[in-house]
Amino acid sequence: MLSAPYFALFRGMNWVLLYTSNDPSEALVMESVLESEGIEYKVAKESIGDIYKISMDGLGEVKIYVPEEKLEAAKELIASKSEN
Repeated sequence: MLSAPYFALFRGMNWVLLYTSNDPSEALVMESVLESEGIEYKVAKESIGDIYKISMDGLGEVKIYVPEEKLEAAKELIASKSEN
């Protein structure tokens, strides 16, 4: 279940968690991969880590969500990019 700050961001579709990272640059790569294949996604960031540029114990955590019907395609895409 998503916490209250994310409620408006995810309205209208059934979004599911695809990817979690404490490394914002790694998450950006995943976003780029999804975007290149036309897979819609939403990003939820932990803001304190973003402000102070720290990533530990959940600070700086980035979560990427995709529509439920695109989850399997997104997982396959990320797996194929990871193999290369």
